Amino acid sequence: MVDFQEVSVLEKKKEPTTGREYTPAGELFRAFTGIGTQTIDKERILGFKAQEFKESRSKAASIFNQVVRQERPTTDQIMEAYRQADDSRLTTFREMRLNIQDIKKLGASDRLIRKVLKDSALGVKERSALMRDKYVPFRPSKEKMLELRKKNVRIPTSALNRAYLLRNGLKLSAKKKPLDKEAPGMFRPIDLNKVQRFNLTEGEQTRGPISPLAAPLLATRPSTNNVSTKFPSLFGSSTPVSPSILGDNPEDVLKICK
Repeated sequence: MVDFQEVSVLEKKKEPTTGREYTPAGELFRAFTGIGTQTIDKERILGFKAQEFKESRSKAASIFNQVVRQERPTTDQIMEAYRQADDSRLTTFREMRLNIQDIKKLGASDRLIRKVLKDSALGVKERSALMRDKYVPFRPSKEKMLELRKKNVRIPTSALNRAYLLRNGLKLSAKKKPLDKEAPGMFRPIDLNKVQRFNLTEGEQTRGPISPLAAPLLATRPSTNNVSTKFPSLFGSSTPVSPSILGDNPEDVLKICK
């Protein structure tokens, strides 16, 4: 049984959480059919995501600030803290970019998104970067850098600037490409079954387990065993002659040939 008095009261009320107004016609339809409607407040949802973004961004900066609190941090400690802080910040930016894309799919305009980000107190550079799908790397505050200088700590300014420029303008929605196995500069493994021993005579060629490091040496090493030598000018023939024919004293053999 439908309570029409309750329906008439709803006409004058709003839902406290979303501010949605209920109409008598809509409530009668829901009462008779059991089908309800749900309204997505895109502006409210994006506002919550913007606050989460600010919180995560601050946590990323605190990673670097922990090193600043040390008595005398080293150069390596400063650079490592910067890398960790920037990695965390990059993850935060990418998540927020995904949230913006999801809100767009629900029908939110760029104008509405910019307005919500501005009302959430996001900086101009951050708002612009998120809308243009670009990354703004972490940069330590002037106050933290001043604290390090007061401690007479050597600050790797050049290294910090290089790390900043390396990721500045990075595309937030870029996907990692799989490693190409045939990419230039990649060394292919040597197939040991295809390595030949060139220091053996014909008919004795073998394919065997030769070390890849020794294969080039074996391929160019001069032969020493079971190899015939040609002496066309000495014997007037091109017939291969074994070196053993010279005997123990090659000089005597040369005298006889004269």
